[in-house]
Amino acid sequence: MVLRHVWLVPVMAVGCTLIGIFSGYIIGAAKGHFPAILPFISDGGSFYPGASIFAQFLNMASFFFVIVFYMRHRQAVEYYGHRLNWEQTAWRKVSLTLMWVGIASTIGVTIVANFRASSEFSLELRSFTFK
Repeated sequence: MVLRHVWLVPVMAVGCTLIGIFSGYIIGAAKGHFPAILPFISDGGSFYPGASIFAQFLNMASFFFVIVFYMRHRQAVEYYGHRLNWEQTAWRKVSLTLMWVGIASTIGVTIVANFRASSEFSLELRSFTFK
């Protein structure tokens, strides 16, 4: 099955990420919630109404990134396994492992997006350090 316009999925993922980060930053800086020069990215998602927009767009970006990671894994399987007729050795395990690492990173992004730094800072720190 040939899928057309698959290139839009990573574009949508990056677009949603940038919109979420910059909209939260612009709203928070305009309302004076944090300094306008060099704040943390998660500061844009700490105060309402920027927190809701920040979380919504990062959740959409996480969804698109999961699709991107799966598509890259399937692309590697298609290329190495079906086109080059390589045996299923270490390359398939590496591709599958990288796909799961990418999906785990999107879970971390959703934790950062949905738990504000001002209210649940310890949970956010745990998502960064994987403890």
